[in-house]
Amino acid sequence: MRKRIEHYFEYRWLNYKNLAFGEDDKHLWSEFTDDEIDGLYLNFMYEQFLKNYIPIFQFKKNENIHSRYVWGDHNYRIFILAILSKLEPCHEHSNEILINENDEFMSVVFFMKGSF
Repeated sequence: MRKRIEHYFEYRWLNYKNLAFGEDDKHLWSEFTDDEIDGLYLNFMYEQFLKNYIPIFQFKKNENIHSRYVWGDHNYRIFILAILSKLEPCHEHSNEILINENDEFMSVVFFMKGSF
C-alpha cells in the first residue's frame, strides 16, 4: 500500500503541471508578459497535450471553410488557458474500469498514454 501511495504522489508531482501555480500564486501571473505565459503553457507545460488534442478545440470563426480561431485571437487564447489551468493528471492501472455503463461521470478524460 505504501508503494502505491508513493507512486501516486511521484506521478502527480511529475505530471501535474499546474501544481507550481496554485491559488496562492495567482498574483505571480501579473509579473509575466503574455508572451512569457504563452511560452510556459505552449512550449513547456502542455506542449504534448496541445499536440494531441488541439484539433478538438478548433472552432470555425465564420462561414469561410478555412477560417478558424487561433492563439492570436484574445478570447480563444483565454478559453484555452482556462482549460489548461484546470487539467489534473490521473494515473490508472491497466484493466482499471474508469466508468461503468449508465454511471454519471463529472469529468472529461484525455488519454495521453495507454489504450482504451
